Amino acid sequence: MGQQCLGTPGGPLSSEGMGTMVTMEHDAPLGTRLDRWMRIVGDAGLAGWLIADFRWSNPLFARVLDLHSGILTRRCFLWIPAAG
Repeated sequence: MGQQCLGTPGGPLSSEGMGTMVTMEHDAPLGTRLDRWMRIVGDAGLAGWLIADFRWSNPLFARVLDLHSGILTRRCFLWIPAAG
């Protein structure tokens, strides 16, 4: 079985397979939200998930960090490990 990427069609965290499981509480502190994403990554059987963004091109990046506005003029990366 080949590796699957999170968020790609048919992948462990694709929108088809996850439904409301990735719905986040926007009032929750960042640490709580990241802990939840770490559990989701671990439950998918992955070591971690690398999320990238450049100039607001990836809405999931902003969603994970609960960003609503600001200037993102550089490439941004967020590594979410399954544990640690």
